[in-house]
Amino acid sequence: MERPGPVDPTPPGAWLATACAAAPFVATAGGLWLLEGAWRDYLYLTGLNYALASLGFLGALHLGLALAATRRGFRQHRFWWAVPFLPAVAGLAALAGFVDYFWVIMLFLGAFLASHAADLRAVREGVAPAWYRTVRKWVTAAVLFWAGTFLVHAPISVAG
Repeated sequence: MERPGPVDPTPPGAWLATACAAAPFVATAGGLWLLEGAWRDYLYLTGLNYALASLGFLGALHLGLALAATRRGFRQHRFWWAVPFLPAVAGLAALAGFVDYFWVIMLFLGAFLASHAADLRAVREGVAPAWYRTVRKWVTAAVLFWAGTFLVHAPISVAG
């Protein structure tokens, strides 16, 4: 059995972008454990809004990967041209139609984990650099911490 080759070293800019993307997830989740009253409510809504807005960013990232793949000669199934828009549509649906925080978080997690699967596929097929899997793992860990904390501290609903 052959040893795998070295993974591309992650560029410092990618680590900085990863830290900046994960910081609001960690900060709002940590604040829910530390703060009370109106600050907790403010952090909760801010964290939800940031999470849903981040889905739009993930969609843009996937569109860039799809365009890069096409440019490099990869044949894309038509479904992969829809993937970039699914996270943003899920975020919009959560902002527009759901009142129960539990379902907003579940919709976010579903869209986020689906985009995670698309990211792993992009790395596996050579569309994204190998180091992208590493930074995506750290952001995903921060998001799972965030989601768990937000589910534990969830108010009943927006209306309640």
